[in-house]
Amino acid sequence: MKTPATTSLEKLQLFLVSNGIEAKREHPTQDIPFSQLLIPLDTSKEKYDFILQLFFFEDMLPSVKEKFQQVANLQGLIFLELLLPEERLFDLYRCVAAFNQLLPFGDFNVNEKGHPQGVFYRYTLPCLNQEIDESLVVELLHGLRFYINFLGSQIQRLVKESLTLKELFNESHADFQRSI
Repeated sequence: MKTPATTSLEKLQLFLVSNGIEAKREHPTQDIPFSQLLIPLDTSKEKYDFILQLFFFEDMLPSVKEKFQQVANLQGLIFLELLLPEERLFDLYRCVAAFNQLLPFGDFNVNEKGHPQGVFYRYTLPCLNQEIDESLVVELLHGLRFYINFLGSQIQRLVKESLTLKELFNESHADFQRSI
């Protein structure tokens, strides 16, 4: 007999799976001392490029959790691991700034100094007492899947191909018009 879900992340995972959305729960480890859900956003591939990590920010920092007992922030992160050639950084920052204007929620950021290098997407959903509106998360995931698959793949193209920023924007605009 299965034990009922007890945490908000477990409940969210069950809700997502029951709605046909793949979601894997990762238990705390020594390296990552908090629970998280891993949700692939590019479901048409065998190897996933875009995996959303969902976790409560407060679970990362117990002292914050104790101080703000009723407030919780469901953090969503997607990391695009990319080698960032120095000669492409200026265009990458401009691209990320332009794409952030298109996003209805969350934003892209560049991690050029850390290891690994890349671009990450971040979104935070505030809630009380870690009570999550599961249907809202499903709606956010549908929108996020569209934007991340499109814009994330364009960011990858900018870094990996020898396109100018203007060429990328022109092609992206045409592709975006066809996709909506």
